[in-house]
Amino acid sequence: MTFPDVPLYERTYTVERFMTDRSGCLSYRFMLYFLDDIMARNAEHYGVGFDYHLARGEAWVLTDYDLVFHGRPAADEPLVVGTCPYSFRKAFGYRLYRFRRGEDVFMEGMAKFTLFDLREKTIKRPDQEVLDKFHDVNRTEALVLARYRPKKTMVLHQETATVRHSHIDVNGHMNNAHYLALAHERMREDDVDYDAIQRVQVHYRKEALEGDIITLSYYAEPGGLYVELSVNDRLSAHIMFHTKP
Repeated sequence: MTFPDVPLYERTYTVERFMTDRSGCLSYRFMLYFLDDIMARNAEHYGVGFDYHLARGEAWVLTDYDLVFHGRPAADEPLVVGTCPYSFRKAFGYRLYRFRRGEDVFMEGMAKFTLFDLREKTIKRPDQEVLDKFHDVNRTEALVLARYRPKKTMVLHQETATVRHSHIDVNGHMNNAHYLALAHERMREDDVDYDAIQRVQVHYRKEALEGDIITLSYYAEPGGLYVELSVNDRLSAHIMFHTKP
């Protein structure tokens, strides 16, 4: 996969020990926390943060992540996290992300967002006022985030989890980081080799709310592990963990 080479808005973090998993490397949950944080800081940099959109009765809602891993940083290592809004097309916005230390790149990724009208409960195109705020973003071509089409020929197991108060974000539903974290944390050791995961595709379908019971269904796929997260038989998100050949 080739990622466009454009300047990114960057900030340096430190990988703390509580952010790591049993391998001693940055966990998937905290990877997404970093993505959320740098995106919010970059939006504030443009003057279009959460409060700006809330006052207009709208919010950007994440629909897809496509993340490619080249390694994971260990505890106590500095980590440069970068992002930029890449383009806008119709009601959608596209972002690029990167984790690096010096010239060593740990992760490259892209995301797709849709602008949601909170009053009408529909998607909407960003108006010229919003587009003008992104003064250096003139691209209109969409980034290609191909969704994985599962075969679902063999279910490995099912797990359940309850959406807790601590999982809820400022939009009133489960933070997107928890979907990936739950899917990863409820894996069994023989499902997939954690260290062999080289790409993660996440597609969000329907928000989960506090108190919801999420059913996680794990499927063996030719190229890795596929997970569906559902609430009352309604698909909330699906994730594909691609592994090295």
